[in-house]
Amino acid sequence: MIVVNKVDLLTAEEVQAVRDTVAASGFRVEAVSGLTGAGCPELLERLSSLLHAAGGALSSASIAINARHRLALERAEAACARALALVHRHAHVADAAELIALELREASAELGAIVGTITTEEVLGRIFSRFCVGK
Repeated sequence: MIVVNKVDLLTAEEVQAVRDTVAASGFRVEAVSGLTGAGCPELLERLSSLLHAAGGALSSASIAINARHRLALERAEAACARALALVHRHAHVADAAELIALELREASAELGAIVGTITTEEVLGRIFSRFCVGK
C-alpha cells in the first residue's frame, strides 16, 4: 500500500492520475490530507482490515515473548488507542496533530525497546538484574 499525503493541494484529476499510476504497479493507493483529514477514515479502515487479516493468521502461531516484551506491547497498544481516540475526537486531524504524534512516538519507543533500536538504562538494568555476573 502506498499512502499519498497532501492531496488537499491537488485537483481531483491529479489525485486520480496518481492513483492510476501507482495502481498500475500493483500497489493499493490511499490518498489522504493530514491538514483536512480527508481520506484518513478510509486509511484507518484499510489498515484495520489488514491488521485483522494478519491477526487471524498470527493467532494460530505460537509466539514466545518475555514479560518485558508483553508490557511494552501493551503500552504500545494503549498509546495507539489514545492516538486513535484523538483522531476520532477531532473534526480535523491537524487540530490534534501534536498530541497524536506524541502518542505514536510513545508507541514507536515501546516497539523500539523490543527490537533493540532503543536502549535505555531501565532496559539494561532489568537485563542485568536477571543475571548473576561473577568476578
